[in-house]
Amino acid sequence: MFTGWEGVECHNYSPLIYARDCQDIAVTGEGIFEGNGDAWWYWKKRQDEAVGALYDAQRNDIPSSQRVFGIAEALRPQFLQPIRCKNVLVEGATFRNGYSGLCTGLL
Repeated sequence: MFTGWEGVECHNYSPLIYARDCQDIAVTGEGIFEGNGDAWWYWKKRQDEAVGALYDAQRNDIPSSQRVFGIAEALRPQFLQPIRCKNVLVEGATFRNGYSGLCTGLL
């Protein structure tokens, strides 16, 4: 799925909550989104090679359509990612133990 990692466009696993090219969207309420972060630490340790490959692809102007991860090289999926969206409201909800993916330049 088209997504981004730390501001770099690519294709990877889908975030849990995802919107692309949308406007006037919201995640509101007093609930807790629990990412179960401890279960992902092994992935964090193994994704360094994939992150390096992604940054190399960007430096070498490889199109985002060819920056495909989630097969052999894996980037941990984000928790919440409104990519290229306008007027996004996140209010009241608590996000715990997860990577949000809210990256400058992608919102």
